[in-house]
Amino acid sequence: MTLSMEEFNALKSKVESLQRKADKAEGALEQTMAILKEEYSCDSIEEAAELAEKFREEADTLEARFEKAESTFDDKWGKVLS
Repeated sequence: MTLSMEEFNALKSKVESLQRKADKAEGALEQTMAILKEEYSCDSIEEAAELAEKFREEADTLEARFEKAESTFDDKWGKVLS
């Protein structure tokens, strides 16, 4: 599977965005709960924890895809760009 630079950058941006959301959920529970209630209709800590886990899992999956794409890109273009 070969990714274009545009696809590579979009995947990288999505991974970074999801990681920021997961970090925010862990670091600032009260503020996050207000945001989650407003944006995602979470009414409890348990619901928020489930959503944060879903974000983490998605971030992990996207991070793995990103790392594979980065390796593929580096294998193909590393010598050219050095």
